[in-house]
Amino acid sequence: MKTADAAKLIGLSPSCLKNYRLKKKFLIEGIHWVYVNSGRRTILYNVELLSDWVATRADPEQHQRTIEFYLHAQSSKRAKKRGRQR
Repeated sequence: MKTADAAKLIGLSPSCLKNYRLKKKFLIEGIHWVYVNSGRRTILYNVELLSDWVATRADPEQHQRTIEFYLHAQSSKRAKKRGRQR
């Protein structure tokens, strides 16, 4: 989801979301957001993890568990896709 839409969904301004991304303290590239073109101009946010981050800001350990669960689920999906391509 693009910056303006993601910011609206989680109740932050686009500039606030950008600041969280640029500080690299709260939002992690490849987890919470990604560049989608070689010019590094278009950024898409992972709405599922952003929403969880907002909901669990007072409990960073809980958010870390959510990230780990998400990454595990993604790796399982990739493994299944590879298995189907035989």
